[in-house]
Amino acid sequence: MKKGIFVIALSVIWLTTVHAGTYESELGFRIDLPSHWEIINKKTLKNKPEESSHAQDDKLKHIEESLLDKNKKELLAGKAEIYENVSAQYDNFNDNIYVQRGHGEVKPLKALEKQICNVQLLQAAFSRSFGRAVNVYSCKVVKVSSYDAIFLDFDGAPPGTRSLRYQIWKPSNDIIILTLTAKNKKLAILREEFTAIIYSFEVTK
Repeated sequence: MKKGIFVIALSVIWLTTVHAGTYESELGFRIDLPSHWEIINKKTLKNKPEESSHAQDDKLKHIEESLLDKNKKELLAGKAEIYENVSAQYDNFNDNIYVQRGHGEVKPLKALEKQICNVQLLQAAFSRSFGRAVNVYSCKVVKVSSYDAIFLDFDGAPPGTRSLRYQIWKPSNDIIILTLTAKNKKLAILREEFTAIIYSFEVTK
């Protein structure tokens, strides 16, 4: 079964139109998001509740149930959002950014970089999660605006994709995790675009 892409079917049913410019998220940050990134969030899902049940029956049969349940619960609870690239769509996958809110104590990340970025442990963890061998290409502590963050570059859950992830620590100890998953052939273009989105990140609350 394909993993990590329940985004695909949801996008057909629930999309909000976003114009180029600043997007302010209920997760407590704002970013500059180009207009071809469509948003799926709590408000979008609840706008058409009568369609969501039907969509699960018809559109989501190929998605692993445990993953679907977890992601949808996060969306409906207002703890996650999805931004989907509608400028390039495929039969079974759309490039997307999955955004989650977590919580963790602010620590001196740079001092812990070697411990955090143990590539062998990370590869083992992703491989268990995705059910196949996964490579981790980069892990490092970075600054996003003035915020401490961890950057990861690794094979995406769906075969033939790559994921770029930033885990950004807010002053409140909340962590915002933004993960781009893109087709390998689109990675170079989307890496540049995702980096611009990330470095427009500002905390709002």
